[in-house]
Amino acid sequence: MFLRNLLLVIHIISAGFWISQLPVELIFRRMQKRAEGTPAELTLMTTSMQLLGGLGQFGGMGILITGLGLVILEGLGFLGIGGSTPTWLVIKQVIYLILLAMVFTLIRQGSERIAAALEQARAAGGVVTPEIRGLAERFGRIALTHNLLVLVNILLAVWKEPQ
Repeated sequence: MFLRNLLLVIHIISAGFWISQLPVELIFRRMQKRAEGTPAELTLMTTSMQLLGGLGQFGGMGILITGLGLVILEGLGFLGIGGSTPTWLVIKQVIYLILLAMVFTLIRQGSERIAAALEQARAAGGVVTPEIRGLAERFGRIALTHNLLVLVNILLAVWKEPQ
């Protein structure tokens, strides 16, 4: 019972870190718009990438590890394999797999491109070009989609069917 409760607390804390990406991203977007064309723009872009990346890595991995632990402790299955799995949990697991696919394809590629572009901007005197802004905007749409799926997953956990 202690292990289940410990995993559940860590799971909830990880979910908090994970979902905090959404408001943090929106705040940084607003700040970057205000700082457009100033030296602060590059600093804000770099800082937001580092902060959001950290929140996502910590939260996502915490959710994965503790979620698998909870599934095993509860005697449930993964996608219906290895035990009975309630519908709400299957949906959450499918969404999580979609989120993982997004991270390992779209988000990883996009963050590498933006990091390289920001490094070039730093080397060129700290000027953020319209191309970098466009790249950041496209990446922001992917990140927003990812964060909205995270929100859906958390809402499913909160409003799950009774057991």
